[in-house]
Amino acid sequence: MNLKNIFSGCALLTLVLLGSPVAFAQGGPHGPGREKLESARIALITERLNLDPETAQKFWPVYNQINEEERSLRRKEMQMRRSLAPDQLSNAEAEDQLDTYFQLKEDFLALEKRAAEAYQDVLTPKQVLQLFKAEADFHRMVLQKMGERRRRGSP
Repeated sequence: MNLKNIFSGCALLTLVLLGSPVAFAQGGPHGPGREKLESARIALITERLNLDPETAQKFWPVYNQINEEERSLRRKEMQMRRSLAPDQLSNAEAEDQLDTYFQLKEDFLALEKRAAEAYQDVLTPKQVLQLFKAEADFHRMVLQKMGERRRRGSP
């Protein structure tokens, strides 16, 4: 077994153990569980993209900025969904809500395009695709872990 395989196994184990939704729930959205989840995400992305220290130093500030913009859009989307009461809206108000909904979707797509361009200032196009895949895999793994815990009756 070579060093890369060992590191990959350790990164995945760290992801599963530290990135569990229980750790997130125990620490709240900004507590120690969140930090563990973010550490696991960073480890997975660094490993998948095979980032050297110089590239990582350029990449992470760009990634963090894009990630903050995405969180901001998600907060707007959540606020909209929470305040939505379709049965209490007039047709004109409902039309405005639909416009807002589709504008948010367009904003998400525009951000994704800007992100891909910004990442290509630091990464190769292949690495950008690997990043998108790593992020999707990370989300899928976290959701899968949450499902397993719910089925077992764990918090």
